[in-house]
Amino acid sequence: MDTPRDRVGALIRECRPVAMQIAQSLCRGRWGDPEDLVQETLERAWGDAERLGTLKKNELQGWLFTALYHRFIDLCRRRKTEQMAAPELQAMGPGSAQSPEDRYLQSWASFTPERFREAVQALEPKERRCLELHLSGLKYKEIAALTGEPLGTVGYRINQAKEHLRELLLGAEGKKS
Repeated sequence: MDTPRDRVGALIRECRPVAMQIAQSLCRGRWGDPEDLVQETLERAWGDAERLGTLKKNELQGWLFTALYHRFIDLCRRRKTEQMAAPELQAMGPGSAQSPEDRYLQSWASFTPERFREAVQALEPKERRCLELHLSGLKYKEIAALTGEPLGTVGYRINQAKEHLRELLLGAEGKKS
């Protein structure tokens, strides 16, 4: 017995080439990707397959092609809105809307490898050893086996080492709140 999903799936396979031709004529290379337009429309049909599967074939085809057209109109509206907002966004400039994370990353990028090595050397020996082993690619379990410490202690030491490095390199800005 044919389920509604089977009927919709069969129609999707049958109508895809025609839907693609319609999408290509609508998009004409500048209003978006025809394949994306068809895919989004077919996904919507598949998501509503239980209801759509009860329709006659011509009604289902009509729904499919109408939905494709409506999706295209939505994309055009979105593109127009984005184009209208673009000048305002460009006027703001790239540096005017920095997030705290951006400033934090810039701070990390501002120190040299020598400064990083000095900060690592300033760590407590057990923290430094665990961190160095971790940075060399070893997993916590492997570090625990090498150092003879419990797995939780290794994780704690690595976490502490990272916090201390953050404080040493970034000062008050690097402290967790």
